[in-house]
Amino acid sequence: MKSVRILDGGMSRELVRLGAHLRQPEWSALALIESPAIVRRVHEEFIAAGADIITTNSYALVPFHIGEERFRLEGRRLMSLAGRLAREAADVSVDRRCSLPDRCRRFLAPTSRSASCRTACTTTSARWLRNSRRRWMSGSGKHSAW
Repeated sequence: MKSVRILDGGMSRELVRLGAHLRQPEWSALALIESPAIVRRVHEEFIAAGADIITTNSYALVPFHIGEERFRLEGRRLMSLAGRLAREAADVSVDRRCSLPDRCRRFLAPTSRSASCRTACTTTSARWLRNSRRRWMSGSGKHSAW
């Protein structure tokens, strides 16, 4: 029989509940920029509630949400921060349950090939996302940060 693994919940709702201010167009990416401690706390609370897998707060880290200029200048740093916050929350919880080292999963927003991002991503940013996704999913291991 296969075991069931529990994925974390809705990040935005929890960010707002804990006091992060979200607005369009940045949405949840704004929490990484202005309130990274709240992002980490959300991860910690999902783990405490029993989540077996946590995802990074990186869905809105695309030009559509944070703008072309910010994406070009800060995209890598923000993606790294999103991964580091999730990884730190998972590492802190290792003492509680033996499965926790495998809890941290990255989530990168859709590339330009996806309908939801087709008009938002430039060729350069889409290439960067695809290459980043490949790096994350291949050589760096399943739960490493950038």
